[in-house]
Amino acid sequence: IDQDTAVRVVQAENESALYDSLILCKFLRRALGNQPLDEMVQMIRLTTGWQLSATDLTEIAQRITDARHCFNIEQGWSNDEDSLPERFFLEGVDEPDGSKTSLNRVDFQQAVQEYYRLRGWSETGAMSAVAIDRLDGDSLINELMATASEIAQP
Repeated sequence: IDQDTAVRVVQAENESALYDSLILCKFLRRALGNQPLDEMVQMIRLTTGWQLSATDLTEIAQRITDARHCFNIEQGWSNDEDSLPERFFLEGVDEPDGSKTSLNRVDFQQAVQEYYRLRGWSETGAMSAVAIDRLDGDSLINELMATASEIAQP
């Protein structure tokens, strides 16, 4: 596992949060092309008129992930759960050539730490002050709510 793995996980998780929030079928994930955020921006503009950017969508996805993580912590989550079954470290997984590759536990833990850092969480996966601030009624959420209220008015 290299450090880029955590970057790819964050990106994939952000895209998944947006697909789910936009109520798009999971089977469309690769149908949108190489720049799914840009295509999501276009869909949102065409359907709502909102002038969001790919950066705005990335920030929204981060807040979705932060909110889900807060809920999980409240329900008893601990960072011990950010692991994989033992067999991935001991037995490995089958490769296309018939060999087996197992994960190195230290490399995996370093990737988890990098994931936490990229998310802006603490080393233990706890919500940092920065992450909590992202959820505290920021201007983008307020702007979207105001726009939604304007659209809903006759």
